[in-house]
Amino acid sequence: MPKVTDPKLNNIVKDFYKGVSNPNRIGLGTTSDAIRYELNTGLEVFGSKHTQKGEDLVIRVNKWLKGNPNASEQEIKVAN
Repeated sequence: MPKVTDPKLNNIVKDFYKGVSNPNRIGLGTTSDAIRYELNTGLEVFGSKHTQKGEDLVIRVNKWLKGNPNASEQEIKVAN
């Protein structure tokens, strides 16, 4: 999981990587892996749909980028 110092961006990153510690995870446990699985199989991952979660994360990160134009280069890279 990438390290960031901004608390709001850190929460977004944590949400994206939430499943990495799950021993029964799909792929690496990221939201992207769950979305790929759902799109390929039509099945939910652990009882929930991650496509909506992915869309919500994109909205959150875009808001963060818009509100933090002077963030560090590293944090902008992570957000992108």
